[in-house]
Amino acid sequence: MTTPSVSADSIVFWIDDKDRIVEVNEAWNPFALANGGEGCVDQLVLGRNLREFVRGDATRMLLDTLILQSRSWKKQIERVYRCDSSDVKRHMEMRIDPDGKRLRFSHRVVSTESMSPAVRFTYDQTGALKKTIRCSMCNRVQVQRAWMEASAACTGGQIQADQLVIYSVCPGCKAAVRRPRRAA
Repeated sequence: MTTPSVSADSIVFWIDDKDRIVEVNEAWNPFALANGGEGCVDQLVLGRNLREFVRGDATRMLLDTLILQSRSWKKQIERVYRCDSSDVKRHMEMRIDPDGKRLRFSHRVVSTESMSPAVRFTYDQTGALKKTIRCSMCNRVQVQRAWMEASAACTGGQIQADQLVIYSVCPGCKAAVRRPRRAA
């Protein structure tokens, strides 16, 4: 099996057959620290199950589906997603590669664009009755029955600039995961 190329700016981690994070690359810590992820530096994630860092049942199920697809097909799987900061939209590409008994996850920034107004999300652990749902793949928020960009929802007064959310996966992103998209 050939090792896929990884650009210098790729953030890479490996999980073992029990889904524990067993290795990260040199880009891991700088990316975590630059994005307020002091609790996700290598010393704090190594040896822990990947699911501990994933919020929302639907997001965990999506992750389980991708892991199962990669292991079953024994081929690289690619998915696009968003990993936004409060004021920057980051369009990302994730590749999952079988690597012996491990899986290698490579994440690469494809493009960025400014987001205005800035919106800061915090995971809602309060159990509040009215919940704002944010898609873990495209980062849109559900407003009534529609999914929209967070900055547009903030401008329109549907969400706050500091918004509590729960994570799920919107119907469009769920459908995209069900469609096989394997790398060549």
